[in-house]
Amino acid sequence: METYIPYIAQFSIVVLFCFQWLIIFWVVASWLVLFQIISPSGSLYQNITKAVQPVIKPFRFARIGMFDLSPIIALLVLNFLISALQPYLYL
Repeated sequence: METYIPYIAQFSIVVLFCFQWLIIFWVVASWLVLFQIISPSGSLYQNITKAVQPVIKPFRFARIGMFDLSPIIALLVLNFLISALQPYLYL
């Protein structure tokens, strides 16, 4: 089992890194929806929203007025998890 730990850690890091980019893309897309550049009913935007919401939802408490800070907190948590997994890459 110890021989699989670096591979599991690498896979987990790749998945977490992909979620980071999905969150960043979702934030930019939500700004484009706000300025009516893209449609919120578009399939790409709705699919990204469905993928990102389970990660963002636990952090929805982080609001300052009308500003939602949950993507920032989610990115910080994902970055922490990636850095916590990195020592297991070189066992």
